[in-house]
Amino acid sequence: MTTASFPQKAHSIEILDVVGEEIRVLADSSSTRGQCFIFEDISPPSGGPPLHTHTRDDEFFYILEGSVKFVIDGVESIARAGEFRHAPRGSIHAFMNMGPGKSRMLITCTPAGLETAFREVDALNRAGKMTPETLTAAFKKIELDIVGPPLSAMERFHQGNEQTSTITSQVF
Repeated sequence: MTTASFPQKAHSIEILDVVGEEIRVLADSSSTRGQCFIFEDISPPSGGPPLHTHTRDDEFFYILEGSVKFVIDGVESIARAGEFRHAPRGSIHAFMNMGPGKSRMLITCTPAGLETAFREVDALNRAGKMTPETLTAAFKKIELDIVGPPLSAMERFHQGNEQTSTITSQVF
């Protein structure tokens, strides 16, 4: 078995915009023979994808910078620089940047394939054709289902309910 090297120079790295995340493609299916997709995710404060599940790939997260909240199959955890998380195929998961600045993660998906949806979503976004329906359809093609909102939306909802219940209990 022969192995091949695939050096990437910083100026040749493909950069995609996927639901507000900056995705820097480091290795895709063409350079790994379909074995994996490796990318750097740069997330703004409160950024992160909607709650979703992959039926065909495992996802591995290594935090390079910042503090990131994960929910994997209902279990919440906070990971900081130097820490690792794994979302196995079939798990329902999402993450959110918890810090005041950007977070950076090195993410690996096995096998490769997620990059095709990322490229489609980036193209839709650049063409001004991004809608919830086109986003869902792009990910559905690679057996990724969006099953809920981003964690930031869920937190805003819960904070709103807490404020409402506090106000209600003070009034009565």
